[in-house]
Amino acid sequence: MNWLEVRLVLVIICLLLLPGWAFLAASGLWRRFSPLIRWIAAISLSTAFFPILYYIARALLPGLQIGPNKLIVLLVLCAGLIVFCLRKDWKAQFAFDRWEIAAIATFGMTLFTRLWVAHLQPYPAWSDSLHHTYLTLLTATNGQLPFTLDPYEPTPLNMYHLGLYALTGPTMLLANVPAHSALLWMAQVLNGLCGLGVYWAVDRLAGRRGAVLAAAAVGLLSFQPAWFVNWGRFTQVASQMVLLPALMLSWQALCSWREEWPNKRLEILLLSLAGGVLSAGVFLLHFRLAGLFLPLLALVALWELWQACKAHRFQVTLVGVTVLGSLALLFILPALVPALQQYIALKSSPTVIATEAAGGGNYYTWEWKNFTQLGAQLWIFIGAGMGLLLGLLQARKLVLLSVLWLGVFAFFAYAHRLGIPLLNITNFSGFLISISLPLALLWGAGLEGLWVLLPPGWQSRLQLPLIGLVLAAGAWSGTYRMTGLEEFRFFVTPADEAAMTWINQNLPQDAGFVVNTFIWLGSSPQGADAGYWIPYFTGRKTTTASMLHTLGSADDAARVQYLGELADQLETDPQAVAILCREGFHYAYLGARGSFDGRSLSADIVLQTPDTEAVYDTQGVKIIRLCPED
Repeated sequence: MNWLEVRLVLVIICLLLLPGWAFLAASGLWRRFSPLIRWIAAISLSTAFFPILYYIARALLPGLQIGPNKLIVLLVLCAGLIVFCLRKDWKAQFAFDRWEIAAIATFGMTLFTRLWVAHLQPYPAWSDSLHHTYLTLLTATNGQLPFTLDPYEPTPLNMYHLGLYALTGPTMLLANVPAHSALLWMAQVLNGLCGLGVYWAVDRLAGRRGAVLAAAAVGLLSFQPAWFVNWGRFTQVASQMVLLPALMLSWQALCSWREEWPNKRLEILLLSLAGGVLSAGVFLLHFRLAGLFLPLLALVALWELWQACKAHRFQVTLVGVTVLGSLALLFILPALVPALQQYIALKSSPTVIATEAAGGGNYYTWEWKNFTQLGAQLWIFIGAGMGLLLGLLQARKLVLLSVLWLGVFAFFAYAHRLGIPLLNITNFSGFLISISLPLALLWGAGLEGLWVLLPPGWQSRLQLPLIGLVLAAGAWSGTYRMTGLEEFRFFVTPADEAAMTWINQNLPQDAGFVVNTFIWLGSSPQGADAGYWIPYFTGRKTTTASMLHTLGSADDAARVQYLGELADQLETDPQAVAILCREGFHYAYLGARGSFDGRSLSADIVLQTPDTEAVYDTQGVKIIRLCPED
């Protein structure tokens, strides 16, 4: 690792540890958790804290800019609070047992695999990464979450989740690195922490042995969510990292209302506050992933209310549900109100109603093979099935929760068939890539069920060998997590960044570029090589737009579609040059890697037109002037 990468890691550690630990230390809530769960809670709370901070600051103090000085003061105050409050108890925070140490080793291996990928591939991949990078840069530059994608596009952002950039923007400022580096490293750290929630859930509902295996299953054995890096699904991986911690902390808060109120009022209220923060974080980091979280939270609330009925504590538990829900709702209001307004307007439009009534085209189609192509390997599913059966011996609550959660996945697979556009928040594949979470829970439940079948003498003898086996399997699988990359999705190379520098030094600011284009589903043009990143690296316009352009006006979307089709035409028809010149696109950019779909712009075809000229040809990158010079 070079110094830039070390600086990034140190900044990310501070951002993801200090605010959460400051809250746990000042409130004393850390005493309610085992040592490792304290650290998981601190990381999860910190992850959710920054999106809430930035959204509330934008809503209540629109002129406030959160720059590096304010962030440094905030982190220093958090560190000072931690040191003061834990000055006599700091050793207790490291009193891990052998299974917790095994879990920490598993988390460490998972993190290493993700950071090694970021080291090998320093530019974020695929189409979504471009708007993630724009938003990281805008948040850092403006000191607040943006309302639109200006100056890159006029796209309004009411219906888009911006919580991730409250983490990547500060990372960029404090580490003093480019936006794409801050985005990639923060996202990969969050990806590497994907096992925290499943560990917490299995540890509480089944046992610690199964919790370690579950963390290894989702972080190392399964190819998801490691593959999120191939697609730039960074907002989703951030949200699902806090999803299960949000569920577990909220559950503990509701349980405390039922069992302890009014003896420990302050602690219970603070625990409810923490649950509300984490629940809000799930939503603010990824609106649609709340569709997987809310049914789980509702099931937990119903369970606690049922238990409360039997204990004659229904009213106080209902108050607890109301308090926790109200706190979460309060934190998400700055994002929820405008998002709902735009979402309802969109889903009520005649065009959307007609499209979805006709089946939604290819967007909602899926095949059974998608389960192993996008969700997890076949043997992960088989292991989860065995875990379901074995878990009935020891972890019935965890098995029931996992099965009901899988039922939520099934609901979203067929929601579009109900004919209710408001329920069609995404297609099934968008949720299928998160199915590794409930599968990992079943793996953990299965190990706990298998463990109770062993004679007591064998249980004591097999503990250390089992730890070694899990860690060895994780280390072996980890090598595949570092190499399981779809190289064609990584558009930018060092040669392309050098070409971008040349553009900045030699071409006018209003220069427009034709770039390799792929039209997804026939109606959503996206860049197909490094030319897609020209607006970010140079500020110049291109014939395509980010994947968020569909949130803009119909006229803007039609314009992007028109230009994308012109760029696509230029791949085979040099006569398109004249039209593109009239539209203000005087250059063509051919990236070092070419288009991933095999249909790239060809220098030979483009140069057939008179007055065209190759003005840059270095290390596989070509820039062709299309129009005669004035």
